Amino acid sequence: MIAQSLGEQAESSGDADTKAYAYSFDRLEDNDDMPGIGVLIAYGSGNGVSAEQTGEAFVREFQRRGYRARYFYYNADWQGMTVEYHIGYSVLGPWDADSAAQQVGAATKRADAAQRVHKAVKK
Repeated sequence: MIAQSLGEQAESSGDADTKAYAYSFDRLEDNDDMPGIGVLIAYGSGNGVSAEQTGEAFVREFQRRGYRARYFYYNADWQGMTVEYHIGYSVLGPWDADSAAQQVGAATKRADAAQRVHKAVKK
């Protein structure tokens, strides 16, 4: 069995934004009771971990909580990194990675609410 990638590098900030939005919205469209969260990472210099390690950690935490997630990162021209969550038309963040980790619960609540609203609108 081939392991599916948990994320990908985007060519630019706009490309990463578009992919994170599309991923999340596609998950809402599936209407399958498992909301999706697009994790967008702006990855600059001077970080102690790779963008992939960071993205995978966030995706696995969302999966552990019962959510679909995928990360999208782009290389930024500043030091450090920021993380934000895309949930349908909504964006939470950006934050530094530690603050983003503290906001995982808020993101799952937002994903649940978006899923409920989307289902109600489709009826």
